[in-house]
Amino acid sequence: MTMFKRAALAAAIALTTAPAFAASPEAGASAVRYADLDLASARGVKILHHRIAVALEAVCGSYAGTTNSAGDDEARQIAQCRASAQAQADRHVAMLLSANARTASLR
Repeated sequence: MTMFKRAALAAAIALTTAPAFAASPEAGASAVRYADLDLASARGVKILHHRIAVALEAVCGSYAGTTNSAGDDEARQIAQCRASAQAQADRHVAMLLSANARTASLR
């Protein structure tokens, strides 16, 4: 897969409150559910980060098999895809946690 395709797919990782069966993401895209998580708890946030990591591997690929010199280019592409998608996910998580904190303070 080319770097351009990986970058385009990385943009397709999205956080969603919809159940996994409600909609199937496009090929190469990954939706990360969080409606079932308590984002006010450390455990809930940890599970969300784990789900994001799984989505990153699903969209960007695995490092398995990239340990030889022939895999160097692919490993770089995977790393770039993951970095881009992780940055996007981090922004979404920060917004979610901020909104969750504001909601909690109103109670």
